[in-house]
Amino acid sequence: MPKWLEFLKDRAHFYVDFSGGKDSLAVLELVYQNFPRDRFEVLYVRWPDNTHPECDRYVHRVARELDVKLRVQTIPHRFFELLVEWGCPNFKARWCKRLKMRELAKFPGVHVTGVTARRGKVGVVGYSRSSSTVVVAPLLETPHRPTLPLNPLYEKIQTSGNCMFCPFMNREAIRLIMSSSEYSHVIREALSKIKRPGRYVKRWLEEAPQASLLGFVETN
Repeated sequence: MPKWLEFLKDRAHFYVDFSGGKDSLAVLELVYQNFPRDRFEVLYVRWPDNTHPECDRYVHRVARELDVKLRVQTIPHRFFELLVEWGCPNFKARWCKRLKMRELAKFPGVHVTGVTARRGKVGVVGYSRSSSTVVVAPLLETPHRPTLPLNPLYEKIQTSGNCMFCPFMNREAIRLIMSSSEYSHVIREALSKIKRPGRYVKRWLEEAPQASLLGFVETN
């Protein structure tokens, strides 16, 4: 029996952190296949202005399909306002992740996450800054390919849309977001106001269309 399964079997209650992405979907399926639904709750953290509405809809659809309890946490900050004020997140000052972790820390206990071998122990440590949180990463031991349909945004922009702007995206995803997304205008406008644009900002602006766009971000 994998260590993660051995650890969770004695837990009366735990959380599954679900972003709408394929790795967290794989973890949710693993938990769903091995534990009754009353043993866990699904946590979804979103931005009010940087999470695509289609990602929201997808997460709710999966929760209904599996008939699991879903808790939605909206970060109480406007991402693009902070982007201008604080500058672009980077590996030394990844404030966007810190604010997400702050929402997850409101639910002390065991959190099952979609950290994969690509991030390994570094990802687990970064995920668990709170002393009240224990992190379990099943995909480090048990590879799993989701059977439920993936978030449809993967076909459109190669990402789940939980964070439409992320400085660490690959160039193709950036190109798709900046050329065909309603977020391209607000992203370009915010990045143009950053006083000290680094290489991440420049990479995004290189993919911005030259013509003025009229896209508008749907918010809640």
